[in-house]
Amino acid sequence: MEIKDLMLDDLILTNDGQIAKVVSLYINHKGCGGDIIVDSDSKIFMSLVREEDINPIPLTEDILLKNGFVLRAGYLDGNEYILPGEDLYIFYEKDTKKMSVELGPRDIDILYVHQLQYLLRMCGLDELADNLKI
Repeated sequence: MEIKDLMLDDLILTNDGQIAKVVSLYINHKGCGGDIIVDSDSKIFMSLVREEDINPIPLTEDILLKNGFVLRAGYLDGNEYILPGEDLYIFYEKDTKKMSVELGPRDIDILYVHQLQYLLRMCGLDELADNLKI
């Protein structure tokens, strides 16, 4: 996972298995690498970590359900989830265990929690994105 792919308030997984929220980012002058400061378990535990110390959190159907998505339809090849009150559908493909969202004529894969957070922010759902339950 590269630091340049992160935003403030993104959720990540540290190498020691902790879920942490990005609270500060520094990308070095060459645009690769750098440091981030993370906050874990709502404690004011902050730690400086490097790219090699972090991993993305895989997006699962359980995470969607914990955050208000509901199963809209089940198909032979997967399930479709919707966020009630929003026109936001996410499809889970059973064979590949991938999730995707349809944007116009193309399907965009959403493999990790931080990618779901981006999508929610683009839809104006900042409160949900910044307080996602894992």
